[in-house]
Amino acid sequence: WEFLQRLIQYGSNGGSVRLLIAEQVLADLPDSQCRFLAALQYSKGLALYCLKADQPLSNNGTLLAAVYGANGITGWATADNESIAPGPDWGHAVTSIVKGDINSGGEALQLDAIKPDFFADANTTIPAGTVRLSVVDELNVSIDSFGENLWELVFDQVPELQKKFETAGPAVSIAYSDKYIKSPLCLRLFAEFVIAAPAEIIDSKTNLNVVTVPLDDGKRRNTSPMYFHDNWQLDNQRRSVATQLMTLMGWAGGDVDVLERRSVPHYRELTITWSDTTQWTMQLDQGFGSWVYTGREHFPFDQGVAQQASIASRINPGLVARHPKFNTYFFFDASL
Repeated sequence: WEFLQRLIQYGSNGGSVRLLIAEQVLADLPDSQCRFLAALQYSKGLALYCLKADQPLSNNGTLLAAVYGANGITGWATADNESIAPGPDWGHAVTSIVKGDINSGGEALQLDAIKPDFFADANTTIPAGTVRLSVVDELNVSIDSFGENLWELVFDQVPELQKKFETAGPAVSIAYSDKYIKSPLCLRLFAEFVIAAPAEIIDSKTNLNVVTVPLDDGKRRNTSPMYFHDNWQLDNQRRSVATQLMTLMGWAGGDVDVLERRSVPHYRELTITWSDTTQWTMQLDQGFGSWVYTGREHFPFDQGVAQQASIASRINPGLVARHPKFNTYFFFDASL
């Protein structure tokens, strides 16, 4: 997300950004990522290109990035699969990433521009019984009304779904999978959505399970977190705050568990399950990271869990879309 934000900022300030995707990678992309890329291409200054498979890289290398200038193209490539995915240390492993001129004569890469509708037409056919909800600024509201407004948008799309929820009885579990529940802001938005769910589906036996990844995979940043949108640095702190936050916000269900796993799917998914194995599923294109807030809210990361949970439950600035120039999507079952 941080890298993407910088690219979008660069494009909105008059720069030109080309995101290159190898043919085979493009063909193998899951639907959730295709939907995200389709929306991304409506951002100012950003364009997506397919990189043809016959690029002349030795040792079965993979092109990571290219910068176009008046004197040609400078590229970064690697033959090390572990160096392909961007991360905090990307580009610093001098033994696995090489830099060089691709061609001093100009346009050497064989690129095919990909139109946004390519994904919609070719890769993201919405299954029967699934509803797509597109959101731009409809959730630019105060944090404490985020959950109610999101559920209202869902039920406005499928009015009969609300009746199904109200008569389905209490669920046995609500499970959410998201690699990026790392900040108090994202956790609070998730909590608002769960707390605002129809009361009929939650009782004392409804368990809440959140599955995410360890914070920074064990790596620590050089700067200490200060603001509500910053990430925690300790897994046990995030876990304990999440449990107390749900209680303070009125969670009427059973146990609350936050589980860290090394391997979590990229897509964000909420699943509600009933005792007869009936399920309702929602996929969130960009999760709860699609919103920022107005102003600068400090957060007491250096204080105890109880104080953090208390502050996290009371902060209430206005929300704005992180990237107002393109939509975020929710895909959910039309019925139970």
